Amino acid sequence: MVYKVLLFGATGYLGGTLLTELERTDEYDVTSVVRAERERVLKDRKTKILVASHAELSKIETASAEADIAINAATSDDLELTKAINRGLAQGKSAYSRAGVLVHVSGTQLIESKPTGKLEDVPKYNDQDLAQIEGIADSALHRLIDLEVARADREGEIKASIICPGVIFGHGSGPYKTISSPFPNLVRTALKNKRATYAGEGTNIWAHVHVQDVVDMLLRSIKHNLEASEPAGFARFYFAEHGEHQKLDFCTKMASILHAKGAVEDATPVSVPVSSPQAPSWPNRTTSRCYANRARAELGWKPRMLLENMFEGEVLDIWTALKDE
Repeated sequence: MVYKVLLFGATGYLGGTLLTELERTDEYDVTSVVRAERERVLKDRKTKILVASHAELSKIETASAEADIAINAATSDDLELTKAINRGLAQGKSAYSRAGVLVHVSGTQLIESKPTGKLEDVPKYNDQDLAQIEGIADSALHRLIDLEVARADREGEIKASIICPGVIFGHGSGPYKTISSPFPNLVRTALKNKRATYAGEGTNIWAHVHVQDVVDMLLRSIKHNLEASEPAGFARFYFAEHGEHQKLDFCTKMASILHAKGAVEDATPVSVPVSSPQAPSWPNRTTSRCYANRARAELGWKPRMLLENMFEGEVLDIWTALKDE
């Protein structure tokens, strides 16, 4: 059977890399939702194109009703878009016997600490601890959207999963954006300041995961949802992580690499106040730690790419992409 997929984020970093993998198989008939100004990016791709903004909710709802599977890799923070996707999938599932599957990409800013630039005594979240996941504060970033996804699944309207990655790294294989945000922000800030900087003590820690490993989880989640028979709510919430990094350690290694290329003036990073305009972006000032135990156990997910094995290549790839900005 060929499943109809509605993909959000096809010109983005993660969504574009996922699109490349979806196009390698004949299992999926993909339609990508893009804004008018990005339509040309997908002209030569296998995917069909739906030109729509995320504010065109009626169009989104109709397209979702015609799909078996919707994948939102575009935004973790648009509640009205999420509701429109859910309504459409629910209609397609009940009226047209569509699969009614949603794979929604969240992010581990959901569980981050305050931006202090030091290691905070916050929980290391385990996605197999359902009470812990259900107990995340409604005020957390992304949370209201995750709650809507879980509600629609729990009430049997759709079959949904939430993928919640840490910092995603690695070269993307999509048609437009091939680097992510948090690591490039550290490099960009270093280039701007002529020296690598970290916020506060730099002892704060984040989980990370390679983009191809996240895509593998997304693909496995699709198949798992298609086979699911019971509502799950947050029991299909999956962290994606394959290691952690301390910001000071990252910046120390990064500074040495960039200095060797003549991109910065000093091989040693320097601390700046959290509130300084020379400080890196918000996620690089906080702590966010998690275990991706559920995906390993339920989906057979086995991440392969270790940051420490490809660190220099990662920094140089980002530097190459940014140096002409």
